[in-house]
Amino acid sequence: MDKAAHLHDFTFGPQARDASAFSALACHMFDALAQEQAGERRSRAVSVHLDFLGNAASGALTGRAEVTKSTASALFMAAELKDGTETVLRATALYGLVGRGA
Repeated sequence: MDKAAHLHDFTFGPQARDASAFSALACHMFDALAQEQAGERRSRAVSVHLDFLGNAASGALTGRAEVTKSTASALFMAAELKDGTETVLRATALYGLVGRGA
């Protein structure tokens, strides 16, 4: 697997500052990456694990999500959300792939 093809950077506005926003942003990153990787198949979240590591100051948040492993029926992903250089969230996810496609 070409890892560069399975890595995405995201930028979010300054309104996202609490745990519920961090959770939604992590899920958004995973959903976007899973949909891209699924092709004609559907992707469904099976498990998402979130570690809240700090508070965000004012300013835009940046996120990075990547596929760390894939099989015919599953995607394993990891993500980070940063406020500047400080990591405020780390997350992992398992998504199932269903339907036809390669």
